[in-house]
Amino acid sequence: WVNGGTAQAVLRPDAPAAAGSSRAWTALEVVVLAATCASPLVWAVAAHDVLPETLRVATKHAGIKKVAVMYGNDDVFTKSGYDAFKKALETLKIPVTTTETFAKGDVDFKAQLTKIKASGADAIVLSALIAEGAPIMVQARQLGIDLPFIGGNGMNSVKVFDLAKDKSDNLWVGSPWALGSQSKENQHFVVAYT
Repeated sequence: WVNGGTAQAVLRPDAPAAAGSSRAWTALEVVVLAATCASPLVWAVAAHDVLPETLRVATKHAGIKKVAVMYGNDDVFTKSGYDAFKKALETLKIPVTTTETFAKGDVDFKAQLTKIKASGADAIVLSALIAEGAPIMVQARQLGIDLPFIGGNGMNSVKVFDLAKDKSDNLWVGSPWALGSQSKENQHFVVAYT
């Protein structure tokens, strides 16, 4: 948005290469709208609208009837992801067996995962950033929990596979996508899969 020839706000794509541009814009005191929040001048515009569809597809294809929920309760992004998941679970009439929380920087999730294991859930809905989400999946597998994980947008990164390795198998994560994107890769995908 430009006012009198001066940028007042910038809409930034959520890509690693674009993250550096936020520092440049905020140094000029220009507000940045992005899917992730990095400073007081960067406003998070989370793309949580993909979560209901992620739930619908995962439950249909994995035969999920009831879920446990686990989320970071001290982060605006993971909390808003939880809120979107909760609403979608209610809309889809999917029962929740237990809801467990954690905080940024936690490293031991065994107590929450033990409760989840005992709850009889068919899957774990996880609203986490990968710093906590990857270790949650690793610890779940170490405890013998082989349930699918349905991750929020914070788990939507290839880095999760570097951190959790094969423990990330059976992770379902949605991603916002634009059918009309004119990139060569997107047009190939559209022709091949739609």
